[in-house]
Amino acid sequence: MARRWLRIRVELLSGMGMELEQPPGRVFAVAPSLTFARLAQEIDTAFGRWDLAHLHVFDLADGRQLGVPDDDPGEDAWLDDTAAKIGTELAPAGPSGKNTAFAGGSHLVQFQESKNKDLGAAFVDFMLEPAQLNKFTGEIGFLPGTTDGIKASGYLDDPQRKLLAEELLDHSAVYPPSREWGGLEGADIFDGTIQKVMKGQTTGQQAVQELAKKMDEEFAG
Repeated sequence: MARRWLRIRVELLSGMGMELEQPPGRVFAVAPSLTFARLAQEIDTAFGRWDLAHLHVFDLADGRQLGVPDDDPGEDAWLDDTAAKIGTELAPAGPSGKNTAFAGGSHLVQFQESKNKDLGAAFVDFMLEPAQLNKFTGEIGFLPGTTDGIKASGYLDDPQRKLLAEELLDHSAVYPPSREWGGLEGADIFDGTIQKVMKGQTTGQQAVQELAKKMDEEFAG
């Protein structure tokens, strides 16, 4: 994820009574300060829409809606998309009541056949020092992968990155340090399954069950 700007892909799933099997899409570079109304205008422009009088709505994961309703919204009033900005928010809680998010990254390891395990361990400790970790991850565009590193990074004092730092500190979980994990990512089972849900080809529950089955098979060897 970009530190300040978001990369958002928008796909045209249907139109003129047709469901598109290979929907065309556009990728937008979106500043966190951009309003939803402005994003709607940019989407219209990018897709070459000539009729700009149509309605639009943004459905957020927590049930809130922004846009131009087609009638009186009543008690469930929509948020003003001309004032609400893209920004960032903590992930909403799921059916389990938890809002734990997946935190990717890399593990530092030392091979069993290493001839100098003490030096290797010292190097790992050195790289995990908050100052060194922030210097290294800052150079390659990553976020520090330890709690001490995040606390020392200054992200908690940055309005644009504070929520992301809080998510990593209090509401995230990493993948298991297993060599099989690379094979799972390489097979594109995660992004591929998420895309199926987004396109309505499967339900969230079915997707979770499918992922669990594939992971169990891979870890079982």
